[in-house]
Amino acid sequence: MVKNRIKALLGKENLNYPVNNLFGKSCRDWLEGQVLSEDKEIIISVFLKILDFLNLEIEELDKEIKKRGSSIPEVKLLTTIPGIGIMNIKSPKRLSPFFYLRI
Repeated sequence: MVKNRIKALLGKENLNYPVNNLFGKSCRDWLEGQVLSEDKEIIISVFLKILDFLNLEIEELDKEIKKRGSSIPEVKLLTTIPGIGIMNIKSPKRLSPFFYLRI
């Protein structure tokens, strides 16, 4: 949702970003170099800070999930299958609903 709002604001300024991943390092550098109206600069800056915060939270959650899942033998076995990742593990009996396919 935050990314969509940034893209919409850029669209209102008639700016086309140069790559597919607007939020990668090179494109964020490009974004910071654009001349926008003051209100849009402030809004985009706030949205980017929110996005950074959310990315940090996701990283922390991923670490915790991997830490908890690493002690369950069934999880270790399932994660050896290419394309399988861990979403959330509370007990070995509840494994299947929390696995997903990475595509």
